[in-house]
Formats: sequence, C-alpha cells, structure tokens
Amino acid sequence: MNNDIFFPDTNSNNVILDCLYAFSHCFSKEFAMALITILLFCQPVKAEQSTFEYTNFPVIVMTSNGDMTTVSENNGLRMWDRINELSQLKAGWDGEGSEPMKKGITDLLQNVISKCDDSLLNNWVLFPDYRGFLYLDYTNNKDIAGITVTENSFVYFIKKNGRLEKKDDNILTEEALINILKKVND
Repeated sequence: MNNDIFFPDTNSNNVILDCLYAFSHCFSKEFAMALITILLFCQPVKAEQSTFEYTNFPVIVMTSNGDMTTVSENNGLRMWDRINELSQLKAGWDGEGSEPMKKGITDLLQNVISKCDDSLLNNWVLFPDYRGFLYLDYTNNKDIAGITVTENSFVYFIKKNGRLEKKDDNILTEEALINILKKVND
C-alpha cells in the first residue's frame, strides 16, 4: 500500500490536520491524536537521509477552545508552552494593577505559531506585559527586534545591520504578524 496517499511528502501542517479530523470522525479526539502521533513517528527513513532531518516532527496540540492544530516540535512547541504558561497569570501577577493575559491575544499568537515554520520562530522569546499584552523579543548577534501585541493592534521595531525600522498602530491580524516574523528573519 502506498503511504503517500495518506501522508504526501510535504511540509504542510494541513495534511496532518486533515488526517486528524478524518480519524476523529471515527474515533475520540484523544485516540485520533494518539494514532496520528504513532503514524508520524513510524514513517520509514530512507537510507540516504540523515535521521537528524526527522527530529522536528509536528506536534499535535489542543487550542483553548478544544480545536486541534499542530506546531513544530522545537521552537513552535517551546513558544506554545510559554503562551500557555503566561495565560495562567492572574490579576496582580506583577504588582497592583497588572492584568492577566488577554485571551484574544494568546489565542491569536497560538494560531500564528501553528502556521509558522520552525526556523521562523528561532531566537524569539515571549514576555508578559503588565497590561495583559504580550511582547515578543528577538536577538540574533547584533540584530534585534521587538513586537508588542495588544488587543487590536501591534507595534514593532527591527534593528538589522545597524538600521532601525519601527512602526506603531499596525492592525492586528495573523498574516500581519507572520509577515513581521518573516521580515526579521530575512
């Protein structure tokens, strides 16, 4: 039987989600997740390929509203876990007046992470903002960047090769954030 019918040779996370949703119609979500995980790790490795190439498998995660998605195993999962950790902060976490993370922001960032290639998330670290916003910080040698994500907009700066670019009041969309991540990594 040709496994390419079910798992084509692609980097798209959609293939995995398509299979997951197909299996979840026949089985419970938990069993479907386990089955997909087993199938992912049981893919044969061609002799001429390094096993290192297979160490960054997509990981199936559940969103806050119960939907399933995938993230890259290394940076994607690291950032996903950090968002989950920050979303647990309670009012007053950083003294009087500090707010818990805004659910809309954490959900949006998890959606962004699930759509990003692992290399796009390299060198980014997430920090909480006392107003309930999230700050993404990037450092790679002398290149730096920062993105503050608010409920409806985001601001960013990028300093690469000694040149500074910054912009305030960008309309907050998943696509806009992904484009900034790409811009920093170019």
